[in-house]
Amino acid sequence: MLDLQEREHAWRVAQRAVERMATTLDRRSETSLKTAHMLSSLVRGALRFRDEIDEQVRPLVSDWPTERQSAVDRNVLRLAAFEILHREDTPVPVALNEAVELAKRYGTEESGRFVNGVLSALVARDAKHKAEEPSD
Repeated sequence: MLDLQEREHAWRVAQRAVERMATTLDRRSETSLKTAHMLSSLVRGALRFRDEIDEQVRPLVSDWPTERQSAVDRNVLRLAAFEILHREDTPVPVALNEAVELAKRYGTEESGRFVNGVLSALVARDAKHKAEEPSD
């Protein structure tokens, strides 16, 4: 487990990386400003809620812990889980499909199936929890 100083350093490094990514996207002619802002928001949100997201995903992949997952799979899961759990402006099927496509494109041959299975289980569990919440 990282101590507070290490976590703060990691957070600063991640923030700089997000800023560089957003700047790079802003410079690309095919990337609209709206798309760059959305992507930056997703990355920042996934970073902000990373520990919570990892805790949500961990029981769904008990046989494949976070540290054993490829960096692509792990981070695609984090981005999509943030979008599914914390953003209501993206339909869940769209977030799931985009994550699977990213995993297929940048991950291994099994990445698409892995990401699809984990996110489908996350969506099902989240829906069950919401259904069990008392209504006002």
